[in-house]
Amino acid sequence: MTDSPTAPTLPIVVHTDDRMTRDAVEAYLRASSRLAVLPPERHAEAAVALVLATEVDDSTMDRLREVSGPVIVLVADRIGERHLLQSFALGLVCYLDRAHSSMPQIRHAVWEAGRGHSMLPGEHIRSLIDRVRNLQRDVLEPHGLALAGFATREIEVLRLLSQGLNTAEVARELNYSERTIKNILAGMMSRLRLRNRSHAVAHALQTGAI
Repeated sequence: MTDSPTAPTLPIVVHTDDRMTRDAVEAYLRASSRLAVLPPERHAEAAVALVLATEVDDSTMDRLREVSGPVIVLVADRIGERHLLQSFALGLVCYLDRAHSSMPQIRHAVWEAGRGHSMLPGEHIRSLIDRVRNLQRDVLEPHGLALAGFATREIEVLRLLSQGLNTAEVARELNYSERTIKNILAGMMSRLRLRNRSHAVAHALQTGAI
């Protein structure tokens, strides 16, 4: 990260149970003109919360809930799958292994988090992918649903619309009445607050539903 005196500053806050560690980390981060380090009690004003821990346990999760609001960069020695998934729900976007992370790497992660980017080790990404696949297979598919919020039948309709078919052609392809196709589209657009069919197709493409 290259500092620039004209670049906007990113408000951040550092949380750790060890006061000496927090003081040292805050001092390092303050040396960057692009980061504005706030005291912990002002965490609601921060864009990024940097949380340092050893092993992530239930008390760490309580800390993450307390700082919920800004996106979270977590630096820890260990984190289990259950706590990892809970952390995402609380705003985690970056996770760094404490034993193998330098201060420049932590500073870079904080800056990238503030820019809307995410950083995760490969094994944690694989764990999340497996969980998502299990959710799709075991929970959503038996109820005719998909991860993006579309029902299976809606995905079939949108896939054909994306190929340029009109309503009548979609109805013939799926062996439905044209009225049924229109009702499927109307219900989907109302539920997902989509403006029109083109918006629905674009949303399905963006979310990977089709």
